Amino acid sequence: MGFSNKLGKWIAEKAQKNKIKVLQDVIDKLNKALDCIAESENACLRDAAKELKKSRDFGGRFESTRLERKKI
Repeated sequence: MGFSNKLGKWIAEKAQKNKIKVLQDVIDKLNKALDCIAESENACLRDAAKELKKSRDFGGRFESTRLERKKI
């Protein structure tokens, strides 16, 4: 009886560890996706800042309304 209890415990622990490993893998993938999104967002912000600087060099006539809304 003792062997089957140990075997049952071992199987239960192994299943639990597998669930945790799967969750860790999913979290890692989500973190990588968030990093990619953040990099893309930063690139867009840099481009918007360049666009704003260029428009101000021309007296603000070509300033984007999208950038004005972000200030709010």
